[in-house]
Amino acid sequence: MKITIAGVGAMGGRYALMLSRAGNDVDGIDGWADNVNAVNEHGLQANFDGEQVVAKIKAYEQTKIDPSAVADLVILFPKSMQLDGMMQSLKPVITDHTKILCLMNGIGHEEIIEKYVTRDNIFIGNTMWTRRNGRTRQIKAIRQRFSRLAQRRRRRSSNRGCKKDREIVIRRWTKC
Repeated sequence: MKITIAGVGAMGGRYALMLSRAGNDVDGIDGWADNVNAVNEHGLQANFDGEQVVAKIKAYEQTKIDPSAVADLVILFPKSMQLDGMMQSLKPVITDHTKILCLMNGIGHEEIIEKYVTRDNIFIGNTMWTRRNGRTRQIKAIRQRFSRLAQRRRRRSSNRGCKKDREIVIRRWTKC
């Protein structure tokens, strides 16, 4: 599967690294030229609980995307205020069959994304991976450790007071 990560910062970099290590063909797109150059020169580097790992991927500057790098899946990680510009830049690698997975912070991103792709190809989610940026191109990944109390609270409150908004095909929870 050809996967494009849009926004190869700490979270996007971690996803790109993990998906590449799992055998996927991964490209990265970022608006920060120094980051793109570092990824192309040194690969994505991460420290997973003391283990140094590296994944070589091809990274493109947001304004210099190779149109032949058509994606089956695009995973979005740009900052919210950069989403529209990123989607505009991604147009050459998006086809009618490309799926878009938005794992960005916040809500309401589907309204921008559906200006560029059909609603049927948009998936909205969230991530529980923690991360911390080090220097350019270095990611410190932290394992998830939750106390039993925190896990119980999450189970009890996960859907309390919420309902599914039937007007939106994309799964999004709204407060009652």
